[in-house]
Amino acid sequence: MNKGILYGITVYVLWGFFPIYWKLLSHVPALQLLGHRIAWSFLVLLGVIFITKQWSEFRATLNARHSMLGLLLKRVLAILSIRC
Repeated sequence: MNKGILYGITVYVLWGFFPIYWKLLSHVPALQLLGHRIAWSFLVLLGVIFITKQWSEFRATLNARHSMLGLLLKRVLAILSIRC
């Protein structure tokens, strides 16, 4: 079987379990859940950067002013969308 088809099937199966996952987390406050998602995503992505040895690209992104302004804008919009 083609890898792409296998990946697609896996993603759709996992997507199908999301309603159960969110139901189990209904007692957790939204901001706490968002905080965990941000923190754990950051740690996982740091691991990916470490494994793929892309530190120089990561540092270049952090040092680029227009990239940081874009990231700041996305963060502000995410916070504003939560409060609405």
